[in-house]
Amino acid sequence: MNNFSIEKVSEDTRIPKKFIEMIEEEKWEEFPSKIHLKGYLKIYCDYLKIDGVNFDDFIKKVFPEEKKEDEIEEEKEDKKKIFLALFLPLLFLLIFIITLLLLP
Repeated sequence: MNNFSIEKVSEDTRIPKKFIEMIEEEKWEEFPSKIHLKGYLKIYCDYLKIDGVNFDDFIKKVFPEEKKEDEIEEEKEDKKKIFLALFLPLLFLLIFIITLLLLP
């Protein structure tokens, strides 16, 4: 760890010791969320003066299911758009027909 103790890093960065240990031991799945992991990694890399880390790419490699979650959200949005594209014209047609029937 480049001559830094976990206690010193924790004190300087305010990252809890358990998270520094999890980073050092590459226990990514034990982090409470991807946001925690990304934030603590960024702070830790800044502290150790490690440049050029693309945290988003790293998180996607560590948690490949993130892509699936994004794809699921996109599919839900697509389904909503299709539903609205089909439902709204039918609704307007129904209102038009009812209006014609009610007019003398």
